[in-house]
Amino acid sequence: KQQAKTLQQQSNEMNVKVIRRRSEKKEHKFNCSRCNTQHGINKCPAFEKKCHNYGKFNHFAVACKMRKKGNNDKLDVKGSKNSEKVKELNLESSSSADESEISFSIEKLNEIKSENHEKTCWSRTIFINGKPVIFKMDIGADVNVLPLAKYLELSQDNKLLPSKSKIIAYGGYHVTVEGVVELLCIPERRDPVKLTFFVIDTISSSISSLITCIQLNLISRVNDLGVVQNEINANSETLEKKKDFISQNTKIFKGL
Repeated sequence: KQQAKTLQQQSNEMNVKVIRRRSEKKEHKFNCSRCNTQHGINKCPAFEKKCHNYGKFNHFAVACKMRKKGNNDKLDVKGSKNSEKVKELNLESSSSADESEISFSIEKLNEIKSENHEKTCWSRTIFINGKPVIFKMDIGADVNVLPLAKYLELSQDNKLLPSKSKIIAYGGYHVTVEGVVELLCIPERRDPVKLTFFVIDTISSSISSLITCIQLNLISRVNDLGVVQNEINANSETLEKKKDFISQNTKIFKGL
């Protein structure tokens, strides 16, 4: 009887441990400012969704903090064919909760890059302190970003200015902002320009913001409807010319 009682106690203890382990694995949910719902990390339904209010990605209109946008311009990246999906980060000032939100994009932390990574991402080379740096062009970014390791590699006498800003990665991850720095940059086949960078303590790509892409003439604005209509008109005119040529030269195409 004593042995049976001991075995029963051990069985109960094992069941308690299993229950505890299961409860420990229970997913933590948080209030998301991107979709106005509660969900677990990296499970936001607004990820890669376009806001119908402002036109930017990764948040719903119900959670949009910007005024309604008055145009539907499209950004066309020059010389680029494909876009790499990236994770968006929100940059929020810790000094004021009402301050406008600054956002930029960054790939998933500790993400393993695919073999065709360099082929699929939009990127440009910019020289900083005589060293080439490949920057990922991000049209959804409002600030330029440098990883801390890259900053330490490039830095000479460029000291970081302190920053009170706080970065919350898309999905709830916190990323440390080491500071802000202004660096003299030389884009390929362009004049030198001073750019401001946020230095973050994480493994990621260097990122050029929307404003920088426009400033360096790497992207241009085109009107969606105008471009589509022009292409339709051009194709129609070409087709009509082909039909006219064939009808005027039936002997060549059909024979005698």
